[in-house]
Amino acid sequence: MTRYRTVLLCAGGSGFTYCMAALEDIIGQAAKSGRSLTKHVHVVWSLREPDMIESFGPGIEETIRVAQAHGITVTKKKMSGAIP
Repeated sequence: MTRYRTVLLCAGGSGFTYCMAALEDIIGQAAKSGRSLTKHVHVVWSLREPDMIESFGPGIEETIRVAQAHGITVTKKKMSGAIP
């Protein structure tokens, strides 16, 4: 994924584990080489139960801080409400 300027990571529920690993890999490649072609990562994570975010919460924020330190912008948007 590090060959792309913008990356979109999408997951539902516990599938977010893969997205976290992919994001950490992108950051790791940037840290190793000192630069990264990837400049923007958009994360879409759909949850049935909003409480599920608590299992990843602190890790997500720390990962975003590390990404920013390497010049990578990570966008996330929190939405709530049921779909009929």
